Amino acid sequence: GRKTKARRKRVGRVTVYPHHGGWWIYYREDGKPVRRRAGDDPVEAERMAAEVNAQLTRAAPTLFSFTPVSVKQLVADFLNDHDQVRRSSIATINRYRTALEHLVAFTEVDSSGRQAHQLDATRFVAFLRSRLVSSNGHANTRPRQLSDKGIRFILEVCRSLYGFAARRRHLPPYSENPFESLSIDRMRIDDAKRVFVFDAKSELAFLHGCLAWEFAVHVTLSKTGMRPGELCHLLIEELDLGNGWIRIRNKPELGWSVKTRNERDIPLVVELRD
Repeated sequence: GRKTKARRKRVGRVTVYPHHGGWWIYYREDGKPVRRRAGDDPVEAERMAAEVNAQLTRAAPTLFSFTPVSVKQLVADFLNDHDQVRRSSIATINRYRTALEHLVAFTEVDSSGRQAHQLDATRFVAFLRSRLVSSNGHANTRPRQLSDKGIRFILEVCRSLYGFAARRRHLPPYSENPFESLSIDRMRIDDAKRVFVFDAKSELAFLHGCLAWEFAVHVTLSKTGMRPGELCHLLIEELDLGNGWIRIRNKPELGWSVKTRNERDIPLVVELRD
């Protein structure tokens, strides 16, 4: 006891002391005592104590503080951030919402993971593998298992969600994003549908088989690279037929914007302009 007391050090409002073979720091935050292990190196413990003391001095959240939040509330905050701050497109937000509904459903089944910092990502993956969903969301559609690509997209969105949680200090200090350890980008895709790409002959046959209005839509999409939503919201004044350009513009007055918010000009091939 005397040795421990002799080796105690004060760094402002923080105390550094040895305990059980390691070095710990002690301080009071919001009137509550906080004791945290700082490691085995006394120099590193003093550095950490100095950092915590600086945070206490300016009344900022300390290195060891975090605000627990439920998964449901975290999802709502994440979607609101994309809507109000990042101004993501409606389609993007809807895709994120659909993906994160699986995470909320998991926390309702597994009550131990209702708080965001308590989630077990491995058990969540097992939940996704066993879950049956309808492909188009209709109640009468025959349910099927999630595809490998669908699962990977859900996990990617969850990884972004927990990155958002870490920035908002909703996770314990020094804790890793639970979805980073899953190696999501290396997951195998065994049930991907074959991608069919037109060659010149099949494209011509397809266009010949279109009705008049279908032909106008498909030939414009194929020769300009426009998104379907951009074509749906194209106005006559955005066509510069004299110089051969289509101008893609945001339309906040209509409640619509380009997916990436980036306006651009697209050249028209001569046949399409005619």
